[in-house]
Amino acid sequence: ALKAFAPAPVPFALLHVDTGHNFPEVLELRDRTVARHGLRLHVASVQEYIDAGTLRERPDGTRNPLQTVPLTEAIQRLGFDAVFGGGRRDEEKARAKERVFSLRDEFSQWDPRRQRPELWQLYNG
Repeated sequence: ALKAFAPAPVPFALLHVDTGHNFPEVLELRDRTVARHGLRLHVASVQEYIDAGTLRERPDGTRNPLQTVPLTEAIQRLGFDAVFGGGRRDEEKARAKERVFSLRDEFSQWDPRRQRPELWQLYNG
């Protein structure tokens, strides 16, 4: 986004859904980058939802599946109508089917059968 909009500022806010399992260096880099480039950052914390009793820690210790509630509530609270995401394919095999546009229903659920093909550079946003 910095390269795409340069020399203008990035025209949208950033949202980080923090699992609470990040290395301190990752959060320091995030905060330095935000400060250096004057970006607007919102953070949704999984730990805050656990502390409030809204979410429960999983027996296996992973928090990746717990990110959905903080993410969708932040999207609604902040009034975002579109979101660029960063999901890793190795965390969730279904992500390999997602493309640039990941259409969601009113409950923020993704149905792979509704995924539109994105051919070459033709995008219909």
